[in-house]
Amino acid sequence: MIETDVIGTKLSIGAIYVPPNTSLPFHQLSKYKDKPFVICGDYNAKHSYWNCPKNNSNGNKLFNWIEHAGVDVIAPSRATSRKSEVLIDFGITNDANSWQAEVLDE
Repeated sequence: MIETDVIGTKLSIGAIYVPPNTSLPFHQLSKYKDKPFVICGDYNAKHSYWNCPKNNSNGNKLFNWIEHAGVDVIAPSRATSRKSEVLIDFGITNDANSWQAEVLDE
């Protein structure tokens, strides 16, 4: 995580990669839920809440944590994986109204 000042507000910014079939680091995520933050990356968590066609175990666990922690997801409207039609790359923040996501075709 890095911390930066954005228009007078300290914002923590981080990146994450959760390998397939690995537990999500909820203890790490919980450290930031009460202050301005955004953590983007490959969560390998599938859930309909962030436009994924199917849910998996990590997706269900992450969705429950998001609901309990009072944070939200920043997700594009289409798949982020080149291997299949799933959306596993997205961000988590406590102020989703300020963010927007899109998939870049590169």
